[in-house]
Amino acid sequence: IYQYDVVVKPERGDFKKLPPPAYMRSVFDAAMGQHRQGKLKGTAMVYDARKIAYAPKRICGPQESLDLDISFNDEGRTENYIIRLREAAVVNTSILTEFMTGRGNVDVGEIQAAINALDLAIGSVLHLEMIGFNRSFFTRAQSQPTSGGLELWRGFSFSIRPGIDRLYLNVNTAVTAMYTPGSLLDALTSILNVRDAQQLRGKLSVQTLREMGTFLRGLVMFIRHRGLQGRRKFAVRGVTSKGLDQESFDWEDPDKPGNPENITVAQYYLRRYNIKLSYPFLPGLVGRKNSVFPIEFCEIGENQRYKGHLDENQTADMVKFACQRPGENMSRIRQVLGQTDLGNQPV
Repeated sequence: IYQYDVVVKPERGDFKKLPPPAYMRSVFDAAMGQHRQGKLKGTAMVYDARKIAYAPKRICGPQESLDLDISFNDEGRTENYIIRLREAAVVNTSILTEFMTGRGNVDVGEIQAAINALDLAIGSVLHLEMIGFNRSFFTRAQSQPTSGGLELWRGFSFSIRPGIDRLYLNVNTAVTAMYTPGSLLDALTSILNVRDAQQLRGKLSVQTLREMGTFLRGLVMFIRHRGLQGRRKFAVRGVTSKGLDQESFDWEDPDKPGNPENITVAQYYLRRYNIKLSYPFLPGLVGRKNSVFPIEFCEIGENQRYKGHLDENQTADMVKFACQRPGENMSRIRQVLGQTDLGNQPV
């Protein structure tokens, strides 16, 4: 197995911050699809979504590099990237056979390097069927809602383990909490235990806004409104301290250049897009460059893991959800192994 250093760079400039692993993996997979039968000469590769890739064949000389260009479309926005591959090491898989059969002196570092490559190969297949975080993979099938805008997902952790005369695939069941995708407004009414958004008026104390910012920070949101063209995506950086009928900024009307004025965010949406906010008393979400988006237009994107602490009720739900009979766990493991069909995958 050949190990490669991977550098993904925008065609112009550089990343200020490396994008999330899921995005990097999508860019790499798109490049593999475009170049596999050309520059890669039919060779499949697996990628850790950061800096390492593996291939079963050598794709360029030991002292050479191979550049793959790709135009990647993400939610209607196209970005051009160059992926540079350079050979870093040759992983000796025969060392595993020697170790499992008790022959020869073996190096622990070489054994671990071979196992890492095999673990990544299995993970690359599982990513096609499930949502992966490190070595655990989850599916929304048979998920269960819990309180606080979250839901519980079942999944599995996978790892290669050497044994006597053979390798074993160690599979354990796992559970995790995920953000419930969909309307952010619906999520907040559920979290704050009110019947509808109008009842949020007066319930958003400074402490509540702080907790809301912590809960939402880093989440990917989509803007949806028939008056706004396209499907805009952004990552939440914070929450405004005031309602959008009070949060103001300096704005220059395109029809009246040279005459900036201070207006509220609610006034901006009315004048710029002819959209009257239904809940102007609610705060807005802050994105890149301090852009502010009304909560009522925001939808929580799919497949986002909750990394915070669960409260007492959520923890109780998690324990009940995770508790299954051994036979049920075994049945689910056999089912997922059958679905992924690991033995017939190109990697």
